[in-house]
Amino acid sequence: MQDEGRPAEVFILIVDDTHGDQPCALEVYADSFTEEVPIYENVNLIFVTGESTQLKDLENFLSQYPKVDTLLIEPLVDGELTSSSEILNIENVHLSESGQFGPSLLSQFNGKTFDTYNSVFKEAELNLFIRKWMKSEGYHNLESVKIRLSPNSDLNRELIIDQLETEEFNPPTKSQQWYQFDYKLLNVVSLSVDFSGYECYDV
Repeated sequence: MQDEGRPAEVFILIVDDTHGDQPCALEVYADSFTEEVPIYENVNLIFVTGESTQLKDLENFLSQYPKVDTLLIEPLVDGELTSSSEILNIENVHLSESGQFGPSLLSQFNGKTFDTYNSVFKEAELNLFIRKWMKSEGYHNLESVKIRLSPNSDLNRELIIDQLETEEFNPPTKSQQWYQFDYKLLNVVSLSVDFSGYECYDV
């Protein structure tokens, strides 16, 4: 039964008819994961909307779209990742509501771009991630990470910096002051980021 206030459309398929069989984007409401829904071809980007979803339902849905390389998740995800989780095979992932799922995903991430909002990370989790990336002990495909912490986060940044080999960012010597951040996400343009400000470090 259709809930009042819930959009009638379960899927929105974004297609460019001028390019034939070119990849396209798919928007899906999380509650529809357990329903019988059509499967579309040539989908390379999926945007999941809603308030919350179970990881197992998301995984089952993603298994129908093995060519997806970009995934945007609006709802909070509840569940435990495994080494065979479908989401680990996706190159570009954005989480609007990271919660505890974000740190878990980042610790096993195999993709290129990781972008997360409303995150709750512990100092040890970020420290371990940075160390492994610096020493090439993992994250061999990773190109960029953007983490925006939750307003309720009490993360101690100094504790992270103090445990790493860092030096103050110095563009005139060897550092690049501006970095072009390519989000690789739907309707999000690339952004030039200035790293010459306060609390910027080379690692």
